[in-house]
Amino acid sequence: MPYCCKYIFICLCFALFSGKVSGTGFRDFFRNGEKETIDADQLRMEKYIDRANAFLRSEDLIHAKIYLDSAALYQQENIHPEILGYFYFTIGYYYEKKIVDEKAYEYYYRAIGCYEKAGKERLNISIYHNLSRSYIQKNDTKSLKRIIDKMLPLALKSNDSINIADTYRVISFYYNCLYEKDKTQEIFLDSAILYNKKVVHLFETSQK
Repeated sequence: MPYCCKYIFICLCFALFSGKVSGTGFRDFFRNGEKETIDADQLRMEKYIDRANAFLRSEDLIHAKIYLDSAALYQQENIHPEILGYFYFTIGYYYEKKIVDEKAYEYYYRAIGCYEKAGKERLNISIYHNLSRSYIQKNDTKSLKRIIDKMLPLALKSNDSINIADTYRVISFYYNCLYEKDKTQEIFLDSAILYNKKVVHLFETSQK
C-alpha cells in the first residue's frame, strides 16, 4: 500500500476512536467470594453515578458534576469496591472531559485498583481504553505500551469481539505513534495497518 494511502487510512481510524464508558454492568455484588447485599445508600450512589455518566456522554459537564457531588454524599467507609471503582472511573471521565489530565489519571488508576480488589478486572478494559486515547494524543509510547500490556490479556480473556477490536485499534495507534517519532521506519506503519485489518476482520466476522 502506498505511503499516502496508509497515512490516510490511519487518520480515518483515529477519527473513529472515542471514549468508553465503564460501569458495574450487573446487579449482583460479591466481596471475598461471598454475595453481598448492597444497602439503599450504595444503590442510590450508583444511580447518581449512572446519571453523571449519562450527562458526560452528552457533554453536559455541569449536571454531571452535580450528580457526582450528590453521589459523594452517600459514600461509606465500607462501600463495595466495585461501586467505588465506578465512582472513581466517572470522576476520571469528568476530568478527562475537562482536559485536566493529571486528575483524570489519578482517578482512573484509583478505579483500576478498586475493580481489581473487587475481582472485576474486566471492567478495567474501558479505563485502559480511555487512558490509551490520552497517551496517543500525547504520543507517549512508553505509557501506551504499559497500557497495552495490561489491556490485551484482559480483552483476549473476555472473548468479547468489541473489547478485542478496541485493543487492536489501540495497538495500531501505538505503532502509528512510533512511526511519528521516526518516519524512516515505515515498518511501524505496516504494523498499524495490520492491526487495523484485524479490527475490520473482527467487525466483518461479527456481522455474519
